[in-house]
Amino acid sequence: MKIRTYPDAGSFLEAHLTFLEKEEAVNNLILGVAMGITEGEAVFSKAHFWGIERKRSPLFCALQTPPRNLLAYGSPQAGEACAGLFFEQMSARGIEVPGILGPRALALSFSESWSRRSGQASAVEKEMGVFQLEKVILPELAGGRMRVARQEDRELLVGWMCAFHLEALGEPAEAFSRKLVEQHLGPGRFFLWENPGPVSMAAATRRTRNGIAITGVYTPPEHRGNGYASNCVAGVSRRMLGNGFRFCALFTDLKNPVSNKIYQSIGYRKIGEFAEVRFA
Repeated sequence: MKIRTYPDAGSFLEAHLTFLEKEEAVNNLILGVAMGITEGEAVFSKAHFWGIERKRSPLFCALQTPPRNLLAYGSPQAGEACAGLFFEQMSARGIEVPGILGPRALALSFSESWSRRSGQASAVEKEMGVFQLEKVILPELAGGRMRVARQEDRELLVGWMCAFHLEALGEPAEAFSRKLVEQHLGPGRFFLWENPGPVSMAAATRRTRNGIAITGVYTPPEHRGNGYASNCVAGVSRRMLGNGFRFCALFTDLKNPVSNKIYQSIGYRKIGEFAEVRFA
């Protein structure tokens, strides 16, 4: 086994695109981030890229946008050995790894091995479902309509993105939320459901070769329970399929049965499970 470091997203994708596209929808996050960086659409100022190969075949790959977790994909059976190679490289280069996010079996085997080598405790912080949609099942129509967000919606979107990150990650991430809105508002990737004013939002970001991710789904508490999010996500997904994408993908918190049920009711099916593991 040999570990390689890549100088940029382009060389990383050149080496691992075929490997990652074996499960393109499952890998919508790592692919979407890497492709976004190559196309100048990323909100990250710095990124690291690695790959581990055996007999010239990719076995494991990862990227990190400091100070965030590793985004990883690879063989769960090789997770333990890969963690050993990574620990040696990260220690030598002085790169801090706060955790790992990836397919559940891989993330768990990697983190167990990492903890033994580093002496750091590890804990599963979140378990997520990866869902894919290829045909929309239209929900019962809620009052109102969907529209593309406009420049005058900027501050509303930033506020809602902060609220979304607070609920999902436990932090408002204001600077990141503002960068995200500024990056995707102009090209028309944010959408609002309004009745008559804005009551829910969703975004279509992180393009891969054949698909796109639906992200930033948020409805303020006072507007929940009215079907706005279902209608907004269904509308955005339908528009993306109509724009030529073969599938849409999204992540859910597996501890939230309501959102999981909502997405399945409009045509999303679970194709994998991810775990976010943090190192103490």
